[in-house]
Amino acid sequence: MATESRNPYRGYRPAYRGHNRSAAHARGVYGMELQEQGDAPRAAAEPTDEIATLREFTASDADAEAFMSWASDPLVARFQSRDAFEHVGQARRYIADHVLPHPWYRAICVGSGSGSGAAVVVGSISVNPAPAEADGRLFRASVGYHVARAQWGRGVATRAVRTAAKDVFAAWPWLRRLEAVADVENPASQRVLEKAGFVREGVLRKYIVLKGRPRDMVMFSLRHWALDGLRCSALLCSASPPLEQTMEPSADGDVQDRQQRLEEVEGDAAATPVPVVSLRPLGLEDTDAFMAWASDDRVMRFLKRPLCATREQAVAQIRDTVLGHPWFRAICVGGGDLPVGQVSVWPYADEGSRRANLGYALARDHWGRGIVTAAIKMVVARVFDDLPGLERLEAVTDVENVRSQRVLEKAGFQREGVLRRYIAGRGGGQAKDAVIYSFLSSDRP
Repeated sequence: MATESRNPYRGYRPAYRGHNRSAAHARGVYGMELQEQGDAPRAAAEPTDEIATLREFTASDADAEAFMSWASDPLVARFQSRDAFEHVGQARRYIADHVLPHPWYRAICVGSGSGSGAAVVVGSISVNPAPAEADGRLFRASVGYHVARAQWGRGVATRAVRTAAKDVFAAWPWLRRLEAVADVENPASQRVLEKAGFVREGVLRKYIVLKGRPRDMVMFSLRHWALDGLRCSALLCSASPPLEQTMEPSADGDVQDRQQRLEEVEGDAAATPVPVVSLRPLGLEDTDAFMAWASDDRVMRFLKRPLCATREQAVAQIRDTVLGHPWFRAICVGGGDLPVGQVSVWPYADEGSRRANLGYALARDHWGRGIVTAAIKMVVARVFDDLPGLERLEAVTDVENVRSQRVLEKAGFQREGVLRRYIAGRGGGQAKDAVIYSFLSSDRP
């Protein structure tokens, strides 16, 4: 039984110069620009037959002046991390420092389809690759955009998102998932994404911080239609159904196998009394015990880190990963000091480390005894005090990992949704769907 916690930025190298790691990654969403209000119907807005095109920005005064048409508007800035610009010099610096070095940042232009009149810059759209996996692979990216208020309700943002998606899937052969988040209070942006073919996956509680305030965000995704032979707009995904309802048939069509596994999970916990569980730091002296789960393929199959086939590999992993970890504990049972598993919490590089990822692993001999559930309950009882400022603890688990899903639910975590093709397949395999859970500091009794 395992769910991994790791540094989400490990192995990531900025793809462009001038990248401000602390600012651009502050929200844990790859430094994406958040969607602003876009295509909401307005009394003054009318449908337009003007085409929307994308082009690269330049360092010209004209582009800086155009940039100000949305960057200086408080209504546009409401759902973004930075405040509205006050003068054009800020736009010039932003374009020079952030836009031009960016891997994929485009101006949204509108102009008459008849060819009369030059296209006018009315917004921006960017696509940011997610941090690389430990093996260097990339497969996810996020999209965000801004549109000047004069263009709201005219379909400009929707057409820009569709064009951007088509362009990046063509330009980046490795891309398998394009995602976006929109504030729960920004229904206009949510509608833009839905009309562009994105699928709503769930509401992530206190997922980012905007201007000092944690915000709930709606997660959307678009998969490359070539992966499953379907048009993106036809893909359906339930936001957050009960665990039993997500048990779609496996490759051989055997849905009963998953139901049986769920019943086994429930039966395991009821049949065996939960032993006394304690947590302590894990060190090099625990290498032999660590091998009990770190070398077991059935435990590690849902983790991204490699098996420890030798004691030397286990020593290296403890030395390089565990000892410097911000919050890593050995799980001990029965009042003894011998570890039978691990649990860890890794804060994301957001503002004040308000969000963190939970991971755990347990030796197979101890499955079904309620040990991990008890350990996680201990974690949530103390980690918010150990890591000041932490407000959201989240866990992402493979949709096939029914045991871990039930563990999280029993420990009080809230299921938020199914993220499609969100986690990398082990050993270079196909990206897999994941279930995301959260526990907030306010969820504590």
